[in-house]
Amino acid sequence: MFFAVDLQKAKLPKKSTYWILVAFVAFHGIVHFILSIMQCVSDNKRRDNPADVYPMKEMGVGQNYYYPQTKQDVPGSCLRKFMLAFYTIVNLGFTAVLVLMVIFAPIEKTLEEWGLPVVA
Repeated sequence: MFFAVDLQKAKLPKKSTYWILVAFVAFHGIVHFILSIMQCVSDNKRRDNPADVYPMKEMGVGQNYYYPQTKQDVPGSCLRKFMLAFYTIVNLGFTAVLVLMVIFAPIEKTLEEWGLPVVA
């Protein structure tokens, strides 16, 4: 999209299109930074609470081991799910705006391109 804005046949308003694309890249960078920080915090919480780790045990012949399945999420997973939903919705918004700008871009065709005779 960045390269397409400068094309001669692209009649998009260049300034507003550039700002929309810059906002998209900035939004992506901010979300990536927030998710990286959340990952670091989650890793620190997991190291502080070793109860979340299940050590492996050797299994003998004829022995039945029962490990109850836990449905606990990793710390911070709810916030990550929210960020995914938020990121998806905002990206769909950016995409819709850019597609609508392309659809409603002014069409400037010459009479020759329309197949009409040119009267001099």
